[in-house]
Amino acid sequence: LAYCLLEIESSNVSLSTPHFSNIQQHVLTSSTYIFLGARVGYYFYFRVLASNSAGFSNFSSVQTERGIDLPDPPLGLTAYVNGSLAILVLWNYPSNSGLGDKGSSFLLSESGYRLIWSTDNFTNTSWVVYLPANSSSRIFYSLQRNKTYFFRIQSRNVVGDSVATYHTASARAMGLPSPPSNFKISASTFYENVLLLSWNPPNETGGGDSLVADLLYYRP
Repeated sequence: LAYCLLEIESSNVSLSTPHFSNIQQHVLTSSTYIFLGARVGYYFYFRVLASNSAGFSNFSSVQTERGIDLPDPPLGLTAYVNGSLAILVLWNYPSNSGLGDKGSSFLLSESGYRLIWSTDNFTNTSWVVYLPANSSSRIFYSLQRNKTYFFRIQSRNVVGDSVATYHTASARAMGLPSPPSNFKISASTFYENVLLLSWNPPNETGGGDSLVADLLYYRP
């Protein structure tokens, strides 16, 4: 075996049948080759043949790959209380999926997300969950009451992981409050046809802010 001939054709659109009319050719003496400079978003078509003193073989089947870079991080990362001891984390697709474009191509090129969460703002401890490319939310259940949870997220594709989101989202886990106590209804001594409703705030607020009002007036 004298050498192999590698042919490469590129196009900014997908070709059902590449013609190999505008090509790069590389003469190889080994069975591996690293192709550098694959333009982001372009389609690249590869085929190879072998040669010896008797002549050339037929070309191999055509292999296709698309030029891709690391993705940008997801956008709009937010976290909200979503029920008792549960937090909902939301995000949007990255502005660049690694193909130099947005939106729908993200689902074609991405392998998913890497969602990172912590209870100490990533000082010492963090955990990771991997999510599919078509996801844009995750709910965390059975969290610790009155504990603040911090979240970051990365996009992932076949090249690797993006940097983490430029800001951290956080929310404090809350349980359900206990019911108010000493609930009473009495007639107003100042106004006619007015009822005064009063109660004591609950002993347990659920871990969130204290209840603001303990008096409510109702006029029929």
